[in-house]
Amino acid sequence: MGSVVATGTDTNTGLVTGADVRLYTIGTTAVSTGSETHIKRLDTTTNTVDDFQVPKVNAGSDGITVGPDGFIWFTEPDALRIGRLETHVYSSTGQFVEFPVPAAPAGIVTGPDGNLWFTEPTAGKIARFNPR
Repeated sequence: MGSVVATGTDTNTGLVTGADVRLYTIGTTAVSTGSETHIKRLDTTTNTVDDFQVPKVNAGSDGITVGPDGFIWFTEPDALRIGRLETHVYSSTGQFVEFPVPAAPAGIVTGPDGNLWFTEPTAGKIARFNPR
């Protein structure tokens, strides 16, 4: 049976190993104004957790991946955006950058061509984003 090492969000919709060899999870927490999206970074050696709150309230959360730039990329389906979390190995802070997309994004991956690919299920499409 597994043991719990990180809690605090109502949902965890994605999990990925970052370029810094730490685990990242994305999820939402219900608050009085709707929901907050959080990305948590877990150091599996020390079991320490850093919490990064996505700036957009009610953005939703779905996919998470490591981009070709080594940063964490994620989808915000309710805000019609994909986002990037820029973190550094020895820092517990991060900077968010968000990019609008035409339809609600869901799953996201880094393709072999170096682009980010994500699904837009409400539009019935797969979309490409060049992170450079």
